[in-house]
Amino acid sequence: MPVPVAEINQETGLIAGSLGKVLPRESLRRVYRKLPLWARDLISPITFNLRLRLRRAAPLPPPNNPGVTIAGLFSSACGIGEGARLQADSLEAMGIAVERIDLSPWLDQYASLPRIPLDPQVGEGPVVIHMNPPLFSRALQVVGNNRAKNRKIIAYWAWELERVPQSWCKDSSKIDEFWAPSQFCADAISRVLNRPAHVVPHPVAASTANPDRAAFCLPQDAFVALSFVDLNSNMSRKNPFAAIEAFLRAAENPAMAKAVLIIKLAGATDHPIQAERVRAVALSHPEHVVLLEQRLSREARDTLIASADVVLSLHRSEGFGLTLAEAMAAGKFAIGTGWSGNLEFMTEQNATLIPAELIKVHDDAGFYDENLRWAEPDIDAAAQALVRAASNLGKSTVPDMRLIAQFTAAIKANPQTANLLPAPPMAGEQLQSQFSS
Repeated sequence: MPVPVAEINQETGLIAGSLGKVLPRESLRRVYRKLPLWARDLISPITFNLRLRLRRAAPLPPPNNPGVTIAGLFSSACGIGEGARLQADSLEAMGIAVERIDLSPWLDQYASLPRIPLDPQVGEGPVVIHMNPPLFSRALQVVGNNRAKNRKIIAYWAWELERVPQSWCKDSSKIDEFWAPSQFCADAISRVLNRPAHVVPHPVAASTANPDRAAFCLPQDAFVALSFVDLNSNMSRKNPFAAIEAFLRAAENPAMAKAVLIIKLAGATDHPIQAERVRAVALSHPEHVVLLEQRLSREARDTLIASADVVLSLHRSEGFGLTLAEAMAAGKFAIGTGWSGNLEFMTEQNATLIPAELIKVHDDAGFYDENLRWAEPDIDAAAQALVRAASNLGKSTVPDMRLIAQFTAAIKANPQTANLLPAPPMAGEQLQSQFSS
């Protein structure tokens, strides 16, 4: 039987080494503080992982003081950050106490939103960490062993291909449970880790913003399509040139005589060469393509969506497709590639799904495994869908509002969080009836 490297006596605060020596924890802290910074950086992950494994050796007790800690990129304007913000807001709306840990300043992520001060610890419920590997281990260190002790650690992971990288396996031993925003993501995790992942969709709420085309210098009488492109999310995957090409082909139709495509571009500072490619294409068609690069507040972004007639996404793959879901929740017509995570909420009945051929991944940035596959959407089919949308402008659409009900049902079904709901609980059936009426 192997001898453990170290064991912590929780009552005395002593650490027993494998050589039989017993050292006061404070003595080790004094030694640690005398080490150079490079040595501290080397040792910290090892000692943290050791404490975490010791914590996980015993079964988790039920929380005495329910409350959820959510760690995420709260001050970063990105999909991962928005997922954490939506989840925290929704839990609080359900009456659950939430502690927010902003990972942005700790993980060197660009913070374009106001930074979130650290909340006091609110309870002993689960810790949900919205961060993929390889930064997941650093995020767990930011959470800290004091917060992680005797609490369920839930990894909320999103991925855009059919299998997560094999390297993600090394973090799985630190995690009690996996959550994913779509079945597509859950399957990608389970295929590699051989562990189940619970589908907990992003709780997208309907925006109440009013259109204001004048604020964006858009013609009042034009057919306006909107496409979001975040270069930090991989340009090859987002596929903006397909959206532009489909729109230009559609613009040849008389129904599109007055038609404008807005490309909302983000991440240009971090990816200047890719941004210049998008600018060059947009500037060569000024009568039809408008490039919008300024950062928008949450309210301004909602107003932009409200000012468009259609939201267009010819992505090659999505883990969820948050902007499509937000647009549909706001009652906008959506045209999107008929493959990957957006099929969690997009159907032939509530949106236009563009047929696509599954091909091997070709990623100029080298971020994705090119042995896997993603979709190549049919540009002609997308152009025809845009013409039909312009011809039927003004026709009412029925947004799909199942997402909040699904999120609530998933929370209630989870044994660690089921008892966090207030009394009387807001039942998933109640939300379902609310949004289907």
